Amino acid sequence: MKLFYTPIHLFAHKTLITAHEAGVWDRIEPVAVYPFRAGYDITALNPLNKVPTLTLDDGRALYGSQAIVEYLDSLARGGRSLYPALGPARWDALRRLALADIMFEATTQLTTDDDYSEAPRPKFINWLWPKVKRCVATMNADTATEHTFDIGDAATIHALTYLDVCVPKYVPEPVPRDYNWRVGNADLEAWFDEAVQRPSVQFHFQQEYDGDDSAENCAAKVQEVLALR
Repeated sequence: MKLFYTPIHLFAHKTLITAHEAGVWDRIEPVAVYPFRAGYDITALNPLNKVPTLTLDDGRALYGSQAIVEYLDSLARGGRSLYPALGPARWDALRRLALADIMFEATTQLTTDDDYSEAPRPKFINWLWPKVKRCVATMNADTATEHTFDIGDAATIHALTYLDVCVPKYVPEPVPRDYNWRVGNADLEAWFDEAVQRPSVQFHFQQEYDGDDSAENCAAKVQEVLALR
């Protein structure tokens, strides 16, 4: 399998966490993709031209991180499933997964807004930023429910570490320059500090990418996948 993803390891990737928890990381070949740089086009594999994209050994592609993590979890070998059995615990894990993913998408839209519009768009920013803050507040409240580490937790780590990377450096000016999600969310901060110590997080979180991240390598790996079809 090949995982096409952006190797920004200043934040913790949900997909990588899941692969390690499932015990299948050694079956995955990572391929670096930088969507906003020339030469990193994976449209032939994913019509959305988005990461992450996981390609299987027969050339088929899965895209959308929620589909990818569920597939990787289904392969759990010597690891443990991050998806609770059917029942209240599962629905709560999926709810928290959705919450974190939507927060991540909102943060991404805020940080890339100037790539699409030269002029500030206050209505756009005022629509998205409150969503991010409400998500953080809900995550803080969710720490009161005890449960085994699950897919919702992996997604929460992903969303919070990405928020740390983006604020204040990459978000539009109306977002407070001094925003820190930890302020007023002591329970979430305590949970986060413990959760990021998991081996599935530590192997890549805040680590330099070790591999060929050139556009040429990305293009070559796309062709390798296409040759399997």
